[in-house]
Parts: sequence; structure tokens; C-alpha cells
Amino acid sequence: MADYKFIVWLNEEVKDPSILGGKGANLNKLILMGIPVPPGFVITTEAFNYFMTVNGLRDRVLNIINEVVKEGRPEEYEEAERRIKELILNTDIPKDLYDEISRAYMELSKSFNTDAIAVAVRSSASAEDLWTASFAGQQDTYLNVRGGTEDLIRYVKYVWASTYNARALAYRDEKDIPHDVAYMAVIVQKLVNSKAAGVMFTINPVTGDNNEVVIEASWGGLGGRRWLVVW
Repeated sequence: MADYKFIVWLNEEVKDPSILGGKGANLNKLILMGIPVPPGFVITTEAFNYFMTVNGLRDRVLNIINEVVKEGRPEEYEEAERRIKELILNTDIPKDLYDEISRAYMELSKSFNTDAIAVAVRSSASAEDLWTASFAGQQDTYLNVRGGTEDLIRYVKYVWASTYNARALAYRDEKDIPHDVAYMAVIVQKLVNSKAAGVMFTINPVTGDNNEVVIEASWGGLGGRRWLVVW
């Protein structure tokens, strides 16, 4: 355990941001710049690697992929996903890692005067945002997780398992990214009661114009979509 850093708070300065995954590193950077970001913590890629290593899962996962995926057909990737997820979800988290996640979650909850705060449990993969590849939407995120530590741990394992979603496996093969360097961090972040929510693109995603910022958002509960282009 001494060689691993399991938990990093989003407002914590870290020497190696890569252990936060792509999304976690960007949220960490934003919050340190003073931009308002919902509070939370990251279960690092080192925690994921520890879970996989202690339980001997890395080689077993690679063996499943090599055994099942022969011709790159969709059904092969789907079968690999099914078998890998069953393996990960049925494996216990080591007690020292479990305890650190539990302590961080309780600390976050107590800071809002509750025993079990509602959180978003978000994927943050190591190869998530590259110049040559984007894994957006290929791994899982879960909202409104509020059942305490046991519930949180369950969804953390779901996110870890989503590292091997069929579409993510196929995309890594397409981009020649080895499966054994796919690491997953998990962001545990206070769920926000928002008036509106959406996505901001720093480049127009339709035209590729980097002089435009595009915000796609909807009002909470109304379902109406709005586009705003800032020149």
C-alpha cells in the first residue's frame, strides 16, 4: 500500500495529475484556478491498479480479450465485456483500499452535515482525452448514488469494469492503444441541484472553428435544448 496513493481531493495539488485520469486532472486544474467546481475526490488510477494487481486480474482480463476477440467482430467484444465485467464485479476490494474510500466519502458527507451525501460517480480514464483519440461516452458514469459506502463501492466497481466496455475495447484496438495500459480513475463528486446543465466546447464541434465556443445545455426538468455560440 505504501507505494500507492488511493485518494486525491479535487482541490488538492498533486505532483502527477495523470493518476486522476483525463477528466479528474482537468477538474483538478479548474478548481485550483479558482473556478467553481462541485467538491469531491478522485479514486486514483493507482487504486485501480492496486485492485487489479492484488487480485491478479490484469493477466486474467488480457487472457479473456486474447481468447475471445479473434476477428474484431462486435459480438466478440460484447462477449469479452460480459466475461470481464463478471470477473471484476465479483471480486472484493482489498480492505485497506475500501477503508480509504469509506473515510473520504464520510468526510465529504460530513462537510455537508449528512451521513450519506448524494454523489456522481464518474469515469476518468487515463487515455480519455488525447490529441489522436477521445473516449467520450465509452465508459460509465452513475448519478444520484446515495446509499452510503456500500452503494458507493458497488458503483466504483461498475466504473472500473466499464474500462472494458465493448466499445472501449474496440476503440482501443482501432487506435492501437494496448489494453494493459488502460487505467481508470473514479471521480466521486457532490451531486448538484442544477437549474440548467450542459457541455461547453472550446472549439465548434460542427465546423472545427477554434474561434468559437459552443455551449449546449438544457433547463433542468424542461427538456428544452439551447445552443449558444460565443464569438
